[in-house]
Formats: sequence, C-alpha cells, structure tokens
Amino acid sequence: MLALLTGPVVRLVISASLLIGVLALADLEAVWQQFLSVHNDADDSVSLGWIILALAASLPQYLLSARRWQVTAFQLGLELSYAKAVSAYYKATFFNQVLPGGVLGDVSRALEHGRQGTMAQRFTAWRAVAIERLAGQLVLVLAVVLTLPFVSSVAGTPEASITSLSNWSTTLTVGALTLPLAAYMICRNMAFVSRLRVGLHAFAVDIARAWLVPALLARQLLLSLGVLASYVMSYFALAHAFGFSGDLWWLCSVILLVLLSMSLPLSVAGWGVREMSAAGLWLAGGQDAAAGLAIAVAYGLLNLACSLPGLWFMLRERSSVSAG
Repeated sequence: MLALLTGPVVRLVISASLLIGVLALADLEAVWQQFLSVHNDADDSVSLGWIILALAASLPQYLLSARRWQVTAFQLGLELSYAKAVSAYYKATFFNQVLPGGVLGDVSRALEHGRQGTMAQRFTAWRAVAIERLAGQLVLVLAVVLTLPFVSSVAGTPEASITSLSNWSTTLTVGALTLPLAAYMICRNMAFVSRLRVGLHAFAVDIARAWLVPALLARQLLLSLGVLASYVMSYFALAHAFGFSGDLWWLCSVILLVLLSMSLPLSVAGWGVREMSAAGLWLAGGQDAAAGLAIAVAYGLLNLACSLPGLWFMLRERSSVSAG
C-alpha cells in the first residue's frame, strides 16, 4: 500500500496538486512582488551577495555527503574513491530533482558503485547508500526536535517563546508528528534493503560497523551536521535576499521543519510540500505568507540549479564511453 501511495506518478500528482493549491490560496501578486523586491532592492549588491552566498553554501552538501558515503562504504569493506563519490552524488541529486520517485538517483549510485563487484558486494553497495541516507535523515529529525521551542515563539519576539498554552500545544503537535516520522524513516530504509532480499540482520550489523565505533560515530555526526548546516545556510541566505528581518533562531528552526517536510516521500524534489509548509509556517510565525512561499519556490529553483553539474558529469561520462 505504501508503495502505491508513494509511487512516481502519485508523487507527481501530489506535487502538482499541492503547488497549484497553495498558489491558488496565495496572493500571487504579493508573491510576484517578493521576487521583484529582490531585484529592486535599494541596494542590489546586498541581495546579490545573499544569493551568491546561497549558491556557495550549497557546495558543501555535495562534498560532505560524498565523503559520508565514502566513509560508510569503506567501513563496509567497499572501495570508493572520493572523486567517484562526488561525481555519483551530483548525478544522483540531479536525477532526484528531475525524476519522480525521490530515490531514483540513489538507486543509480548504488547500481553504479556495485556494478563491478560480486553479488554480495552489490548488496553491500545498496546497504551503504541506505545507511548513508539514513544518517542524514536522523540528524535532521534530531535537529528539529531540539529546535521546537523556537518554532513556538513569534518571529522577532524570542521572549514570547513557549510561555503560553498555545505555544506548548504547537510544540507537542510538531513533536507528535516528528517522532513517528523518525520511526518511519528508519523502517523505510530497512524495508528498502529488505525488498532486495537482504536480511535486516545484515543491515543492523552494517549500521554498527559504519556508526557504532566512537571515532566513526563522531565523524559521521560531524559530516551529517555539516551537510545539514549547508542546507540551512542556503535557505537562510535566500530568506535574507528576500528581505527577511525577523528572529534568526525562529528562521533556522522553521527552515529545519521545511527541510523535514521535503523528506516526506510524497512529492517530486519537495515541490508542493515545501511551499505549503513554508507558507503556513511563515503565517503562523507572524510573517508574510507570500514571502515564505516565494522563498520556498526560490529554494526549489536553487536546488535544481545546483544539481546541474550532475548533468555535466553524466554527459561527460557518456562522451567518454562513446569515444572509447
């Protein structure tokens, strides 16, 4: 049933429906004015600087994610050069951006990594990808839980944090939704491996090999935190390019919630879910919903643009194969 609800066509329909729905409810003129304000800012160099920072901040997410994958694969007994990991990660992200399904890019890098190995090594390559993705998802969930109090405060007034019953209700509601999502992420990755006829025992053993060694755990945690910081910084910079002037802690905590919504297997590259979440959270935080929606759309376009090197890597490899 879950496979039916999260299939590529269904995701495409959900993304389109949510995006159309939120745009229909929004003041499109106000959203368009948000984009114009970036260009017509009194000091265009300030907005341009934030946009450049957003682009630059996206680079570490690829480099650190590739390193995390390489470290995980090495602990599972697989060879993976860093250059190959970076190339494959860019291609995988590009596929995930332009193809429905959300995991087709990860499938492609698992297949590419295990292509030259034995059957056992191919299964291990799949598990390495699943474990690497799981590490990032768990750190995201942990960050959301730790920053929930800031979501409850009104933007720009941190002293109004979780002091009222309504604020506590918000915190508990988000927490009640977050914890089951964390459990679902774990089960989803396990089910992904299980469907490949690989025992969950082997998956658990590989997690222990990749994570549960003190030095490795610290390294995995630092890499995952670096990846997450890269995502947050890109969104943070875009928000300031659009003129955000509220509480910075609130902004960071809301960005984490938007990123969490994008990880749900319900859309294509987060489209629709991201915009709906951002508009609602901006409105709930006393901000302009049109600004939240515009920033979310800009972030989606930024992600697509930053994944384009993946297309270049793919075309270069095809030309090399043709020349050979």
